[in-house]
Amino acid sequence: MDGKAGSPEYEGYAVFDPKAPAGRCTVERCKGPFKDCIVFMLGGGNYLEREQLMAWAARNTNASVAAGLGSTGTAGRNLLYGTTEVLSGEQFVAQLVELGKRSGVSAATPAGPTQ
Repeated sequence: MDGKAGSPEYEGYAVFDPKAPAGRCTVERCKGPFKDCIVFMLGGGNYLEREQLMAWAARNTNASVAAGLGSTGTAGRNLLYGTTEVLSGEQFVAQLVELGKRSGVSAATPAGPTQ
């Protein structure tokens, strides 16, 4: 989100700025630090991933400000995390077992709580 020139993240993404005139978006004008970020995962997501993203945003911020509605509270940056599914731990493990079966990898049955 810092938009530092020379980094693979900076050089490797396309910018579509609705405020820029058509065909006039120069690299220097369109790339740079941003305050809004959307992370959307196709498939299952979970609370831990969301918390890790929020922690990352907090670590990669120069100054802290008060959080507004929907804000992470990190230097005015807004981070939105979405998924097509939110899975419980049991659902996630069941999906991993199914993927293991489909790929031909023998998957051990998840063990229940030890007694």
